[in-house]
Amino acid sequence: MFHSITVNGPGYRIGGNGIVLGAGGLILHNFFLVSLIHADLKFSSITLGESQTWSGPGGEFTHLGSMNINGKTLTITNFVRPEFDSISGTGAIIENNPNGLFSSASSTYLGTVTVDSGLFQISGTAGEVQVTGHGFGGDDQTNGTNATLGLAGANIASVRVYGSGALTLHSYPGTSYAGSLVFAPAAGDPAWFVIADGQTLPVACNVAGNVALGNALLVVGPSQFSAFTLIHSQGAGPVGGTFLGLPEGAIFGNGMWARISYAGGAGNDVTVTPVSTAVTGTTATITSSANPSPPGQIVTFTAAVTSASGTPAGEVRFYDGGLPLGSSALSASGRAALATSFAAGSHQVTAAYLGSDTVATSRANVRQAACDPPILTQQPASQTIASGQRVTLTVQTSATPPFSFQWYQGLSGDTSTPIFGAISQTFTPPALTRSTSFWVRLTSACGNGQSATATITVQTRRRTASH
Repeated sequence: MFHSITVNGPGYRIGGNGIVLGAGGLILHNFFLVSLIHADLKFSSITLGESQTWSGPGGEFTHLGSMNINGKTLTITNFVRPEFDSISGTGAIIENNPNGLFSSASSTYLGTVTVDSGLFQISGTAGEVQVTGHGFGGDDQTNGTNATLGLAGANIASVRVYGSGALTLHSYPGTSYAGSLVFAPAAGDPAWFVIADGQTLPVACNVAGNVALGNALLVVGPSQFSAFTLIHSQGAGPVGGTFLGLPEGAIFGNGMWARISYAGGAGNDVTVTPVSTAVTGTTATITSSANPSPPGQIVTFTAAVTSASGTPAGEVRFYDGGLPLGSSALSASGRAALATSFAAGSHQVTAAYLGSDTVATSRANVRQAACDPPILTQQPASQTIASGQRVTLTVQTSATPPFSFQWYQGLSGDTSTPIFGAISQTFTPPALTRSTSFWVRLTSACGNGQSATATITVQTRRRTASH
């Protein structure tokens, strides 16, 4: 048994008979900027003898042979990019690997997979897969830190996507299959459903059981506008929900137009069909009445929809991440508004114009910060010193990073005399010979906070009269 393997050099080639790898795991320090040659660590097989974490700052792609998870837990972190010939066994794989990659060319693995960040790409089988995005969304091509599951001719027991997680379907080497497919809508950011460019299969994904779309954001590559079945639902019931801003029969695209249906095929398929008749394109914009805003404060969002053929009519639906906020009809001037409030956090608010039978949909979004302005939990203290002495002023804050400080000379609120370089929570002015006042401004994405005035009183020594 190898208790651990540590690799410090780029472009390496290591091979041999099958090995059992202990709890020390695999540590990679092979930076991909040093070598453009993919590395090989190809024993005839690697079997996990104990649960372990693979880590290291190495960004080079590392080719490995066959991996047997062997009922253990394998955790991938820190920008590691392993590429396996195959994965087998049972157990658990956890990827928490921002800007990293975990991929398998073929798999007979029957255990669970949890993707918390980075890209997990698989061909072959896997058990239950859970993808949980955090914060700003996007698939691996637009946001490498986000949690993304890539399926390429895979057969997965079930797929559940939470938060801003993403599912990307690739046509090579074939259609992917899932026992169920569920997008769980949440506030903050929508989930993503991405059809990779180059889709050539008539069916992108077969799902045997439950399908719930949860207002996931549908992204279709520009070469995909030929008729195909996005999801072939083999379950007894209809598809649950819709994609974000795309109701039944909606037209979407950007000059190349397609119509979506959630009742295609035998009645339960999600299909995409090119539109050959004339379509009116539209453009949407959205503005916020107050951004940032304190949690619970009412904020009004105004959407404007325009087209080259005049002011469209119809409905705008507003979303917080994947959660619907409400709908509003367009006015005669092409505007729709909605007022709402938010819990603390970052919220992608989307205004989706739903279009009509001959008018295309469009959408726009704004990132709304719901947070209280930063406050200082410790104020700078006024002090009395002798002439020529120095003093240090200190403040403390409970604000959430990132934030910044800027000290000023003068009374609180007077920004006419900023002090160059005084940008930390402590400030030591030069030796003072006369009384001077200072204050500090605290700035974050949630606004500004300012301190009370700290007055440094300089006492001058009295001269003793002589007789």
